[in-house]
Amino acid sequence: MAFCVFISAATHAKDEGHDGKSIEAGLTDLLSCMMPKYVIMSDDLPRLPSRKIDRNVLKKIVGEMDATALQKCFL
Repeated sequence: MAFCVFISAATHAKDEGHDGKSIEAGLTDLLSCMMPKYVIMSDDLPRLPSRKIDRNVLKKIVGEMDATALQKCFL
């Protein structure tokens, strides 16, 4: 799973035509074992006070997504 942060994910991704397929095309240099199955776009990544990414919040975000929402993120 990959989380993509754009300047403004809600508007920039739509305006620039970024979707899962265009992102996948940009990742062609990755080995297949490194290719994410899902790409979730976000305005920002949750951070801990130490400025590290809060992985527990990311897991919670994904856990709260229904099957339809998750399917839209599938590459």
